[in-house]
Amino acid sequence: MASVLAITEDGQTIEIGAAGSEGFIGVPIIHEVGLMPYRVIVQMPTEAGRIEPHHLIDEFNRGGKLRELLSHYAHVLEIVRRTLVCRCWRNGVSGETTTS
Repeated sequence: MASVLAITEDGQTIEIGAAGSEGFIGVPIIHEVGLMPYRVIVQMPTEAGRIEPHHLIDEFNRGGKLRELLSHYAHVLEIVRRTLVCRCWRNGVSGETTTS
């Protein structure tokens, strides 16, 4: 299991989701950007599949079901990230401080 943590401008983290065996943590790859607005931390020993970024992009660009599913997943993740960060910021809830 992996936790998806949003990073605030002041360096604090807020857990916005988790990815298990059905999850995907490569959203920046499908957007073809080099920066992630979040951090992923693996919570326990596990096995995971890894796809070379260029193979994923090639398949994603072909269209079809993979593109549809990953696009929806990325969209929901971004909505959740923004909503939680804004709510926590407004309510004065702080997360853990990151150490980069």
